[in-house]
Amino acid sequence: MKSNKNSNLAVFGLAVMVSLSLSAHANPYVYFIREFPVQERNCHEDAEKLAQKFTALTGLPAGGRCEALTKKGADVSIRYEASEPLTQLNNVAEIGFEGRGYEFTTRKKCESELPREMEFFKEMTGREPLVGFCRYDETYYGLQKWALVIEGFAASNALVPAWASSRFPGQPTSEQVQQVIQAVKTSLSNDQVKVRFVFLQPSEHGHLRLTVHYWAKYSEQLVGFSLAEMDSVADCSVALKDLEKVQLLKPQIKSVGLCVNNPYTRGADLVAIIDVTRWHSRKQAVETFANFADCASQKETLISFYKNKFGDKILAGFCTRWGSDWKLNLLEEKL
Repeated sequence: MKSNKNSNLAVFGLAVMVSLSLSAHANPYVYFIREFPVQERNCHEDAEKLAQKFTALTGLPAGGRCEALTKKGADVSIRYEASEPLTQLNNVAEIGFEGRGYEFTTRKKCESELPREMEFFKEMTGREPLVGFCRYDETYYGLQKWALVIEGFAASNALVPAWASSRFPGQPTSEQVQQVIQAVKTSLSNDQVKVRFVFLQPSEHGHLRLTVHYWAKYSEQLVGFSLAEMDSVADCSVALKDLEKVQLLKPQIKSVGLCVNNPYTRGADLVAIIDVTRWHSRKQAVETFANFADCASQKETLISFYKNKFGDKILAGFCTRWGSDWKLNLLEEKL
């Protein structure tokens, strides 16, 4: 009797284990593709073809369904089952925030980059992307902007598609715009950051915006800002040399620096474009000065004071406007 009871318990335990094992591998998930260009006779055929491609890429059985049709394309869902959801990669944010993908001014410019970026996606993930196309959005003023949409899956997510967007001070010349685009690509790309696109163009609010698309661990990693506001480009050029000395002193920590005329403040900005995960710490000395000359004449003395008194590892100092006064911005080695 006892033997039969033990046997029944063993069978029951095995059944529970099998049931749990099956349920662990049969969780339902839904993958959603928004505004996909209709390519076949109808949206349902497109959905089925996308599901078939999904299965070919992932090895998971799937079914496709057309959820909605808009003037921009079809919304398609792909339903699949797996022990856990796939690591999905999308190089454009689902919500069209400014600086998150809709940066191309024409469809032609966007589509000209598509083959190269599809190949790069495969290089980074080891898998062909599921979809690649250009999608447009309209600004408040009715201007069309295009996004290069590439979606797929990765076995690991060491580096993922990311965006960084920051307001750019001043009014750079057309030559400086090209300089910034090229310098960001060459100077801020490395093994952990793969810069793909750099845009420096007016936002729908009228000011300039620096937008960078790259592969890395974090969003908002590459940003531009005013390190110091000055009265003239001549004063800024002197400060730029100090920034270049920091670069020579710490060549492993890259940045892009330039002096930009600022007609709004009737002066010039020392603009720095950096990787915030690697660059130096910034702080401000407590002292206040009446004008630029006063600040510049005391700068080196103050830097020595902070180094010797508090042990601060200061790399450089930059005099900057601060309302009607002047302050000293300090660069310090990151701890």
